[in-house]
Amino acid sequence: LHMIVEAFLREATEAETFEAARARLIATTERVLQAEVAWPAARRFWRMRIARIAGRLAADEARRRAAGTPVVIEERGGVDLPGLGFRLTAKPDRIDLLSDGRAMIYDYKSGKPPGPKEQKLFDKQLFLEAAMAGQGGFAALGGPVEVAGATYIQLGGAGAEVPVNLADNAVDEVWQG
Repeated sequence: LHMIVEAFLREATEAETFEAARARLIATTERVLQAEVAWPAARRFWRMRIARIAGRLAADEARRRAAGTPVVIEERGGVDLPGLGFRLTAKPDRIDLLSDGRAMIYDYKSGKPPGPKEQKLFDKQLFLEAAMAGQGGFAALGGPVEVAGATYIQLGGAGAEVPVNLADNAVDEVWQG
């Protein structure tokens, strides 16, 4: 699924219509599945699953692109932790630069995204990626950027979008932890 979404994001054009984006997503799905999935039954399963949500994904993508531009797509970044001899690395699914210069972080989930309680207790991925972006950890962003938000995007089911509460010093607290 990540390879499908990555190819779909990288191959987008600014003038693409909703119908063209939907058709391209279905074609991208077919191409990736043919190249990466050896089992015909698995290809049929994922082909049908993506076809069911292709319209929603294309519409959601148009909305996201109206707000910003994907700059980091499945690209590794890192931040050194001074005094610890350790480098924290991450490979975000997607970071967009918004028109106001801030960043928006997205993480695609094939299953149910973590809710607020899970995020608070143990799912720290997007908090850490936000801290890294704020420290210039992703070269494609051009340096440190303020993070406007972070959201988990469910690729299946109802297509839930679950925001991460980055307010109230949550990013700093996770980083210090």
